[in-house]
Amino acid sequence: GIAVIIYIAMGQVDWLVAPILMAGSVAGGYIGAKVVRHVPAGVLRVLITLAGATFAVIDFIKVYG
Repeated sequence: GIAVIIYIAMGQVDWLVAPILMAGSVAGGYIGAKVVRHVPAGVLRVLITLAGATFAVIDFIKVYG
């Protein structure tokens, strides 16, 4: 909502990349919703935790390493 308006007003939107990100987000939302119905909750929790921890370590290394 508001953040989008602010980013557009400040000229911070890369309009060549934005449609690609939008399409990927929409497709991922639909596909993810269908896939997640077939994955047990415990497995999903572990996968989300591992993904979050992996991204945190990668970001830490980029910033401090």
